[in-house]
Amino acid sequence: MQIDAVNAYPNHGSIGKVIRVHGLAGTSNADQRELPSDLDSVSDCLDRVPESWLLYEVRLSERPGRRWDAFVGTLLPVPPQELRDVLGEGWDELIRVEPWLRPC
Repeated sequence: MQIDAVNAYPNHGSIGKVIRVHGLAGTSNADQRELPSDLDSVSDCLDRVPESWLLYEVRLSERPGRRWDAFVGTLLPVPPQELRDVLGEGWDELIRVEPWLRPC
């Protein structure tokens, strides 16, 4: 699916055409990684996710053994340094952050 999105996202500048990368959002290494058990830490991390990241999905699911799978889908990629600055060290052990759209 292609979407014309010229100048649609001023926080990220002109990106031109973007395409959906099927199969990436919500299908990363969630099955292979150790899921967190501290709901307060997961919730605190999710609370720090800003709207400026152009969110399309934020999901928190309980898994067997009182483990938590937290997912944040963004419309466009967020730079790794910004992820660390906003969410703090170790954020990737608590939640998954993945882009839905990628620049062509």
